[in-house]
Amino acid sequence: GETDANLSEAVVGTYGEFGATVSAKDAPELIAGQTEQEIGEIVIKESLNGTLVVGRTVTLTLPSGARWQGEYDVTVSGSTAGDLPDFERDEGLRLDFVDYTGTDDRTAKFQVNAVSGDAATINLEDVEVALEAEFEGDLVVTVGGTAGVSGEVTVGKVVAPITATALSTPDVVIGLSGQAGGEFTITENIAGAFIDDATVILDLPGGVLFTSTPTVEVTEG
Repeated sequence: GETDANLSEAVVGTYGEFGATVSAKDAPELIAGQTEQEIGEIVIKESLNGTLVVGRTVTLTLPSGARWQGEYDVTVSGSTAGDLPDFERDEGLRLDFVDYTGTDDRTAKFQVNAVSGDAATINLEDVEVALEAEFEGDLVVTVGGTAGVSGEVTVGKVVAPITATALSTPDVVIGLSGQAGGEFTITENIAGAFIDDATVILDLPGGVLFTSTPTVEVTEG
């Protein structure tokens, strides 16, 4: 038509395959045996708009030894974890928390409640987990559900809170009191492993008692 614009070609659409990827922005250090451990942000990215369809679900499953911990950690209908936040919305896409599946609060289910107008990138942030004392290593979340999003993402590195090392192991004789035990050191592996106003228990094996108060010295930190 009649126009002053010198336009020979223009993008009128995007052709591609429906799909979505999942990743984690970071993997912070977490402390085994503690609650309220904030994991890395989880990101779901669509390749095309409308990839995530209304009514379909995305599940996030923690490994054994970890459980989700919502903002309000109370007992509701048998669950010990409060609700998780929803994914942040982008381009109209809504992925909202529904509930936990199973009885151990390891699998959280989200549902698509509105589709995107353009390819969306949505984030799940400010989420905490509770970890068993024996858990150590990568904290990997398995992604599944009916929305077509799948994969595994590492959302944290779990470290043991302390390391205990004996500096000496003197011989002791059965039936005698007042014998000197070996000196040992307890070291935090990460700052904050020892919680304010909490206790550290030194538990001797059966048949052994303290005969005097041990000398404790904080040498650093």
